[in-house]
Amino acid sequence: MATHKECIHYVNGVCTLYNVPMNPEGPACPNFRPRQAVSAVPPPPAVPQMRWWPPLPGAGHRLRKRYRRRRG
Repeated sequence: MATHKECIHYVNGVCTLYNVPMNPEGPACPNFRPRQAVSAVPPPPAVPQMRWWPPLPGAGHRLRKRYRRRRG
């Protein structure tokens, strides 16, 4: 179970969120945030992804035209 001393808002015995002295061993409040937040999003790759070929000129226009013909 999380305690006040593990919260990012707890500094020198005081909850900086509520500005109230707290027992460091007491259970954490609903606004508990860990000191070292774990990121769910992985960091971006160090090397950008390379395109395998350059886009062909006019390809977008041809694809839109073909799509319109098929859809009516």
